[in-house]
Amino acid sequence: MNGGRNVGLVWLLTCLLLGKQCLAVTKQWLPDTNFNNPANWNKGRVPCDGDNVQLARSNKPLAVSLRRSRTIKSLSLSMNGEVIFYDGAELSFSDTDQDLNACQDPGDLHFLASVQNWYNPYNWQEVALNKQALTASSVSILHADNVPCVHDTVVFPQDSSFLVKSDLPITVASIELFGKVQSTASFKDFYSSDSGSLQFNFTGAKADITATECDDQTGCPCGYWKFAETICSHVTCKKPACSDPFKPEGSCCPLCGSLLKLSLGKDFKMDDYRALLFNVSQNEYEGVTVVTSKTQAGFVQIVLTDQENGKKAQIAAEHLKEVMISEKAFNVVGAEVLEQSDSKAVAGKKTGQRKNSLIIPLAVGLTLLFLFVVLVIFLICRRTQRLRSLSFPLVMEDDLELAEIENMQDIGKGDQDLGQNRLDIDGNRGQLTMDNPLYESTTTVAE
Repeated sequence: MNGGRNVGLVWLLTCLLLGKQCLAVTKQWLPDTNFNNPANWNKGRVPCDGDNVQLARSNKPLAVSLRRSRTIKSLSLSMNGEVIFYDGAELSFSDTDQDLNACQDPGDLHFLASVQNWYNPYNWQEVALNKQALTASSVSILHADNVPCVHDTVVFPQDSSFLVKSDLPITVASIELFGKVQSTASFKDFYSSDSGSLQFNFTGAKADITATECDDQTGCPCGYWKFAETICSHVTCKKPACSDPFKPEGSCCPLCGSLLKLSLGKDFKMDDYRALLFNVSQNEYEGVTVVTSKTQAGFVQIVLTDQENGKKAQIAAEHLKEVMISEKAFNVVGAEVLEQSDSKAVAGKKTGQRKNSLIIPLAVGLTLLFLFVVLVIFLICRRTQRLRSLSFPLVMEDDLELAEIENMQDIGKGDQDLGQNRLDIDGNRGQLTMDNPLYESTTTVAE
């Protein structure tokens, strides 16, 4: 890493001499195909005297760097592979079994390193200049910003070999390879060569080294969120612990916490702001992750999250808003909450938000009140129905008896009236009859 440190110091000195604010970030490639890296072998250890080393990878191109001398029993290498020797390293072969006792589990040892994608956010680590030394920073939750941005410097460690792949175009400010700063032409010459093609597979992709730094003191967008689908294909998200997570620009996963949008003062400088924010967040907000970036929309965002349901992050966000506005060194005139997850925990976890604490008791109370009203109405209706069913037959029975008596009286009276009418008719028959002239003579003779 001496070369990486020197380049970092030269870059800082250049910025100071030019009197410009250095907004570039240095990002280092992590995976390698080093012979001496235990993680690259199937047994989790480097080869020893009794091992039959298998470097063949299904006849695919492979370059392996050797930085320290090793002794092995045998070596199997693919036809188009190579071993790169650094710093006088040697590879020796042992044909005796005298040192087998010093070799743990001797036998066949297979190389495991696989091709790694440039746009995999876990393949990079940001390094920052702090007190004239390069120190590794934690991996950001903004996954797109982990990939080298268009104004960033890329460093491939010295004395290492790699398997890097990209199907998408690459644009960065600077690339350092083998301790040397590359131009677009020199880097292309290398990855297009026979040896370089074993380490960089840029089929269909173009690498453009612009040497252009960010000239906006408020910061510059990363420029790679347009490749979010490819970046996020390498990310596995955990299930959020809150009931209403949000997803800020640059993050592949929904988060629990708060998202702030800053209103900037005229003297706001992203680098100074990040340094102050880092100090405040490290000292004040235990268990809370605080990251910031410039979005494609042109504003500065602050994302605060925690490993629980986001309640700690929300409290920290409220406090940070007051600190940034009151502390003139931040050059922030205002902060607006763009997103805030519901801190109500999922899977039966307790919630920390007061406004949600009355919802459940209120709902239970209304439900009980509704059931009580329904029960009262039901009992009243049932009682009324029973009273009607008991009283109605009695009334009907009495009415029927009275009706029968009245009918009998009416029938008897009717019979009497009918008999009287008949008598009246018979008694007055003569008065009611008429003489027929046709029958008059017959009646007279008979008499």
